[in-house]
Amino acid sequence: MLLIYLEAFILRDVNVIERIIKGDQKAFRSFYEKTFPKLFSFTLKHTSDQELAREIVQDAYVVIWEKKNAIKALQEVFEAYLFTYVRHRCIREYKRKITEAEALLSYREEISRMVFEESVINLPDINKILNVLPKRQRIVLELVKLQGLSYKETAAKLNISERTVETHLRKAFTTLRLEVETMHLSLLFLLIFS
Repeated sequence: MLLIYLEAFILRDVNVIERIIKGDQKAFRSFYEKTFPKLFSFTLKHTSDQELAREIVQDAYVVIWEKKNAIKALQEVFEAYLFTYVRHRCIREYKRKITEAEALLSYREEISRMVFEESVINLPDINKILNVLPKRQRIVLELVKLQGLSYKETAAKLNISERTVETHLRKAFTTLRLEVETMHLSLLFLLIFS
């Protein structure tokens, strides 16, 4: 009895595949519904990205539909083709991510190098910009931003209130933003004082 059931099941699967090869969309939908959960789970495990996994799996089904005539009429062959396609796409995506990460790292290193060179070249410009500040604002700015003191420590050192430290910094930043914009050094300014 079990043997008859298995034979009927295998024949039904072969029948579904044969119908897919002939272009039967209902048979393809049945095949899709039967294989999608396992294929999606496999893909998600290898990509860790639901959207990407869904895209890869959908592409796999499109490819299998387009190449249905070139694949043997066996369920195992169709599924093996799907899993092979997905595995290769996952590998390509992994390689693409590595390449993107390397490019981003290289880009960041290049920007850092350029900013460092720019800051070394324009060091006198920074002092020139800071010299436009009133003496008290400059001192507060240097203590807080360059020496890393807290508002409380700066206030104690200068015998002023923390609120006055905040006011001096706010006014200093307003003045410096205007000055920097006129000297086209906004990138350097943002990197140093942010």
